[in-house]
Amino acid sequence: MALFPTLGRQRAQQRYTCLEASGSTARYLYESVASGFRAELVVDGDGLVSDYPGVWERVEAGAR
Repeated sequence: MALFPTLGRQRAQQRYTCLEASGSTARYLYESVASGFRAELVVDGDGLVSDYPGVWERVEAGAR
């Protein structure tokens, strides 16, 4: 039995616009072209999302 029997994949048109960039962080506007969903994402110096407002925020180890 498959773990996710209805899980599928589909191509989604997305757009990312750099709003602000500094030495160690950047802010990008993410847009889903099909649905119109938009979110501003904060990205660290390695390009990994550290804050997805209203969805999740990265917590540093030992910060709890």
